[in-house]
Amino acid sequence: MQKIADDLDIVQLMYFSRATNFRNSIEFDRDVRDILDHSRAYNPLHEITSALMTDGEMFAHVVEGPAIAVENLYFKIIYDERHANIITLQSVSVHVRLFSFWPIAFIRVKNICFIRTLNAQSVIGA
Repeated sequence: MQKIADDLDIVQLMYFSRATNFRNSIEFDRDVRDILDHSRAYNPLHEITSALMTDGEMFAHVVEGPAIAVENLYFKIIYDERHANIITLQSVSVHVRLFSFWPIAFIRVKNICFIRTLNAQSVIGA
């Protein structure tokens, strides 16, 4: 069983991005498969757990793990040509992982809505 960092060391980062290949469903599906395959190999080695949601155009992704591992992964995502218009929704320390059983959970939804309120930001999948 993989070692999971102490609860107090866990950072949870949520971001929202637009897929660069969303207009070509074949390329988009290939990109998603590549992201999932890479994440399933990379994440356990770096004590990262996550969940990726897409509607075929937008991504919403929650990444959890040790702060330095999450930061390093996020820099890779920022420079990944499969993502554009990246918006950081939150980055907070947490005591409990939401996705502790998944290197990367994957959810395809009909529509992702980005809602910004005065005190919170959230992503809703329908």
